[in-house]
Amino acid sequence: MKKLGAKLAEYREKAFPGESLRRVADKLGMDYSYLSRLEKGFYRPSDEKIALLSGIYELSDIERMELFLLAHDTPEYNLAIQDVGEKNFVAALYRKNKNKK
Repeated sequence: MKKLGAKLAEYREKAFPGESLRRVADKLGMDYSYLSRLEKGFYRPSDEKIALLSGIYELSDIERMELFLLAHDTPEYNLAIQDVGEKNFVAALYRKNKNKK
């Protein structure tokens, strides 16, 4: 969860540069402590919350997929990371799943 939390914080800071976590939480209508705990890796957000934050942070499809995979931390995700490193893991995951069919 810590890796997911770090990514959420990174994307928040990119979407709202120079703004405090508290201020962003207020803008989003979210509880500050909840958003803080998400970013610290104490909570796993629901798929709906990931989709909401992805939209607000204007994430690309790859960034969005990365958040979903980190939230679910599947064996396929871990294999993709080992195979190609973090930057290309979505493509590797796609190939692995495509070959299973």
